[in-house]
Amino acid sequence: MARTPSIGIIGAGFSGMSAFMEIKKQLGIYPRMFDANDDVGGTWLVNSYPSCACDIPSGLYSFSGEPNPDWTYTYSHQPEILEYMRSVARKHKMYEHTSFGTSVHQVTWIEERKQYKVDYSDRSDPNVITTEYFDIMFAGLGPLRIPHVPEQFKSFTGTSVHTTEWDPSIDFNNKVVAVIGNGASAVQAIPDLQKQAKHLVSYQRSATWIASRYQFKYPRILKFLFTWFPILLRFQRYLLYVIHELTFPLFKFSSSFFAKFVRWLFAFEMRQRLKKCGREDLAPVLTPKYAVGCKRIARSELFLEALAQPNVSVKMGHITKVEGQTIHHDDGSAIEADILVLSTGFEVSGFLGNLKIYGRNNVELNSLWGAGDYPRTYKTTNVHNFPNFFLLLGPNSGLGHNSVILMIETQVRYALSCIKYMMRNNVQAIEPKLASQDQFADNMVKRMKGTTWLNGGCTSYYKKDDFVFALWPSSVTAFWLEMKFKKNDFIHYK
Repeated sequence: MARTPSIGIIGAGFSGMSAFMEIKKQLGIYPRMFDANDDVGGTWLVNSYPSCACDIPSGLYSFSGEPNPDWTYTYSHQPEILEYMRSVARKHKMYEHTSFGTSVHQVTWIEERKQYKVDYSDRSDPNVITTEYFDIMFAGLGPLRIPHVPEQFKSFTGTSVHTTEWDPSIDFNNKVVAVIGNGASAVQAIPDLQKQAKHLVSYQRSATWIASRYQFKYPRILKFLFTWFPILLRFQRYLLYVIHELTFPLFKFSSSFFAKFVRWLFAFEMRQRLKKCGREDLAPVLTPKYAVGCKRIARSELFLEALAQPNVSVKMGHITKVEGQTIHHDDGSAIEADILVLSTGFEVSGFLGNLKIYGRNNVELNSLWGAGDYPRTYKTTNVHNFPNFFLLLGPNSGLGHNSVILMIETQVRYALSCIKYMMRNNVQAIEPKLASQDQFADNMVKRMKGTTWLNGGCTSYYKKDDFVFALWPSSVTAFWLEMKFKKNDFIHYK
């Protein structure tokens, strides 16, 4: 591959955009990007439910090469994050090199050409399939993409909406609203919905740990200093990184004194907040019985206060059935709701959705990982039988304690080291050896043992059967050290 390679990227969220910028910077070429939506942004474009925001400080949840001195708050809301991503896309000419409103149906490795064949169609004419070929493919689809809708709620005959497919035309005023779930989207949306609803019922299978964000609005003087003294912005990012890295022992050692102390601290703060609202009786109900961090910690200074309001009921346990607009609970209650809000998460294990990606020997990626087996990768980014294929934010690359943007950028830089090696050595394609992949995957399973995510006493989207497949089992620093290109771990195709 002495010539300049052709590179395709699927997805125009943080992952795809990060790959685009680094390819342009290091190789001096513009890759071709595809996205099913009408704009860049990925999850920050499609998620627009009330008060949608990031739970990682924006000084850290942003591109390292594109620091922003103008964030309004420490924890930015969806519209501001999306506008930031649009401004970065305009600066780097991504719009000119991206096909929006495009459904990529199939990606197939063609052995004779040593290229990937990409079949896609435009939304305006879905029956017309267009084909292009690329030497290298990046998949930046993101795991939090396809909404999970439990079968039992599909029979609800009233108005129903999933938080990731929000309909702003729905009128919640003076309505009985049932919210299913207590993940990040429910925690953020309920305080707004509570103010509009006649009555709101929060259905939770189990409680979730809530921490205050300590939201901070940046004063103009600080923005001025960030703008004219960029080193201060860099220092803030580094400081935030170190602070978040120092929380990792909480997740790594679930039975440590530190973990037990943090659990007591969280429970104390939650009780005090409910007591201040006159609803200390809710504390035993809303305090989780599992370790802090076993599920993703939800950050809000409004959620508990909203649940304490007189027009809110909390139902802890299981919904037994849904008949028409009536929701039956295992406590024997039956509530007729006007609107059903599903905060039921995503299909994380099948995040490729209808997209078919075929490698050598006609191996299909989703099928490879859909048989109940542990989703094996090499360094979270390569997959055996898929030459020149780089997966961003796939198995074992999510985080529970820090910004995933750090993980994405590390994966992209690793991918570029692979590509530059091929270009220097006239190698057409590389793929990880099966033995290298198995060694890495087995190490992931081993390193996850004893962690809060595996042994914290909860069920979460991090887990599949007895494995935690969604998260990196160590610190971001350890990930950076791990992601070094080792040519002997790869099969080379000349």
